[in-house]
Amino acid sequence: MDVQKIRENLISIKRGAKISQITVSRIVKSPRTGGDVFVSMTANYGSGEDTISDEMLSMEDAKVASLLLGKEVNILAHEQASASGLMSEEQMRIVTKKINNNFNQVIKEKYVER
Repeated sequence: MDVQKIRENLISIKRGAKISQITVSRIVKSPRTGGDVFVSMTANYGSGEDTISDEMLSMEDAKVASLLLGKEVNILAHEQASASGLMSEEQMRIVTKKINNNFNQVIKEKYVER
């Protein structure tokens, strides 16, 4: 198979791919106390019964959904770290504000301002 044919096949597969599940995990560690918090969330799309569901996400939509879920998981992990005493409430506020801004910036640049 020549390179052009392979490239065309890959593009076709990517366009036709449907995503039914996204999982995002985050660990927040405290080097001082040795503790850590682990948060993992999974978002499911479609009925899960058939593999060609119109309810599943396209690759582009799955990328945006992954960023949205990632933002929430990261923020939640830091909130739990603060609640567990691994970081102060002030540190948590600073970090979660930065996470929120960073994810929003990526979403805006990649998917809103096209």
